[in-house]
Amino acid sequence: MSVRHLVLGLLKRAPMHGYEIQRVMKEARVDLWAGALPGSLYHALRKMEGEGLVRIKALEQSGLRQRAVYEITKDGEAELRSFLLSCWEEPIRPFPVPFYLGMTFLDDPDAALPAIERRIVSLRAEMEEWEQGVVAKKEAPGPARLAMENFAQHLQLDLDMLVRLRDLLSD
Repeated sequence: MSVRHLVLGLLKRAPMHGYEIQRVMKEARVDLWAGALPGSLYHALRKMEGEGLVRIKALEQSGLRQRAVYEITKDGEAELRSFLLSCWEEPIRPFPVPFYLGMTFLDDPDAALPAIERRIVSLRAEMEEWEQGVVAKKEAPGPARLAMENFAQHLQLDLDMLVRLRDLLSD
């Protein structure tokens, strides 16, 4: 997913100014699950405006600065619809995954154990953060809430596998 499609999806829900979109992106931690970086937002908005996918609906005054409120256009809705339909064709967890290659050809367990342990610690922290997000987003629409719960379950499965691998290699 790109920032482009995320922005189109947000603007389909409601017109927003760039700062508001960026705030939603940060709160939703889209860098984790969508690969969309909030820092690329303004470049994407300008490009989409030039392509006719979004337009400025209004200019708001905020202190000494003006903020453009963007809305999605019909062309933007068509692109978003096309992208969303293509999502159903993609695997939920794409392969190849380099980690599995590393597991397959693991030849020095003692060297791998510290890296596995660091990954376990990192994954536990990520899970804790993700679970806080699930709780915070309990009012999210059903499909979005289901996606968040599914991602949390995948994290738990990955953690369980890493713990089992660590234990296997420690024996």
